[in-house]
Amino acid sequence: MNEPWSTSFEARMNKYIHLLPLHVHRAMLDYVLERRCPGDFLEAVLSNKLKEAVLFADKTNRGAIVEIVSFCMNALPSECWGSDEKVNAWIDNKDETY
Repeated sequence: MNEPWSTSFEARMNKYIHLLPLHVHRAMLDYVLERRCPGDFLEAVLSNKLKEAVLFADKTNRGAIVEIVSFCMNALPSECWGSDEKVNAWIDNKDETY
């Protein structure tokens, strides 16, 4: 990448953060920046498991699932979402930086 990853993520995140319900902001940031497990609902979304995401979603997240996926597509690096393997690798590689 041409610029530091965290700087580009911050810019993209700020552009698309309005897509996330407020109570999801911290969990998403902690997942991407700190590589913390995001909880069942977000982990299902990030792993591209629609059925599980819907089952784990609270009422707010269920109504915002399209916007949350749009946030992932537009704001997150492809290395950290899209499959179980990517999510697990992201969480497991806490020492890796961009």
